[in-house]
Amino acid sequence: MSLASAVVSELDREAQDLILTELEESVGRFDLGILAEESEDSQDRFEKEYFWCIDPLDGTLPFLEGKTGYAVSIALLSREGFHPETF
Repeated sequence: MSLASAVVSELDREAQDLILTELEESVGRFDLGILAEESEDSQDRFEKEYFWCIDPLDGTLPFLEGKTGYAVSIALLSREGFHPETF
C-alpha cells in the first residue's frame, strides 16, 4: 500500500459529510445509491438504477503537502454504464 492511499485526513471525512448532506435530497427523491470513499460500501448501488460515486478529496497527500494534484470527484453513474449515442 502506498503512503498516498493510506492517508485519510479529518478533512476527507468532513468534506464527504458536506457532500452527502448536499446530495441527500436527490438520493431520496430519485432513489439513488451511494459509493463514497470514506464510508463502508453498503453495495446499495447494485440495486439502484443510478448512484453517486464520491471521492471527497482525491489526492489527499498532495493536498496535505500543499502541492498540486488534488480534486473533489463526484459523479452520477448509471448501473448500465456509459452510452455515447445518448449524447
